[in-house]
Amino acid sequence: MTRQRLKFYLAGVVSVAAFVVYLGALQNEFLQWDDNLYIVENHRIRSLNAAFFSWAFFDFYAGNWHPLTWISHALDYAIWGLNPLGHHLTNIILHSLNTFVVVVLVLRLLEARNHTPSPPPSPLKGEGHILSPPLRGGDKREGEPYGRTATFLDARGIMIAAATTGLLFGLHPLHVESVAWVSERKDLLCALFFLLSIMMYVRYAGRGGPLWTPKEGQPQWVAPTKNDLGQSSGPQ
Repeated sequence: MTRQRLKFYLAGVVSVAAFVVYLGALQNEFLQWDDNLYIVENHRIRSLNAAFFSWAFFDFYAGNWHPLTWISHALDYAIWGLNPLGHHLTNIILHSLNTFVVVVLVLRLLEARNHTPSPPPSPLKGEGHILSPPLRGGDKREGEPYGRTATFLDARGIMIAAATTGLLFGLHPLHVESVAWVSERKDLLCALFFLLSIMMYVRYAGRGGPLWTPKEGQPQWVAPTKNDLGQSSGPQ
């Protein structure tokens, strides 16, 4: 198994763990709080026509503007009707996907930390002469160019740290409301696009140039676009 496949395998295992933990939510009904207002009694989500998209993108409802969230609820209704199982299943899948992205993001952040070159040492001024600071890991030694890196964590340590972070994110009780309450779909979608925008920025910062090169046919506005998608998912 290649190292790249191992990373995605690790992220997949952690996301599956998050999925399994929340399977109990599939037995839940709609809650009498916002679920009735957002789904059960909301006739606007019962058809994916021009009137629906106009309402989703240009109107406020229940004090919120989150068109992507409305679209997700409308798709759920088109597939499941008012069967709460399907609506809860979508929430669990989204949370599992967010957990997957968290693991991959932590892997990339820690690997980027390992590949960050140490800055050149600043000379210390003494009395009439310059004193060289003591050498540290990654500092330039005589005859060597700047840019050597000090290892922050080895490959195994990075994998353990990423898995631990993913499990903490995926299994922490703090997320129960967002996952088990259908109306909190907006939190899950907002988190997804927010995390993806961070990943795009990490890629940009690591390259030190355009986010996606013209050779790959990938535009520079992808990260800001993901951020905008996140804003159109969360309550505004």
